[in-house]
Amino acid sequence: MKIVASTTIGPYTVLVFESRLPLTKWRAIVVDGVRYDTLPVMDADDDCLAITESHDMTGKDATFVWRIW
Repeated sequence: MKIVASTTIGPYTVLVFESRLPLTKWRAIVVDGVRYDTLPVMDADDDCLAITESHDMTGKDATFVWRIW
């Protein structure tokens, strides 16, 4: 799923996706072959999530994954 915006806030990067997050089970995303654990964003729309550290992922594709690598 395409990431349409990414914003760094403190130690986190908030990612906004082109559509709602999947309703299936997932715990992380993979972008450019790198796995990132995800965090919920309180009081945000259902197309947002956060990851730790600062990353510019605008325009990249993310895959939602369940299994641990």
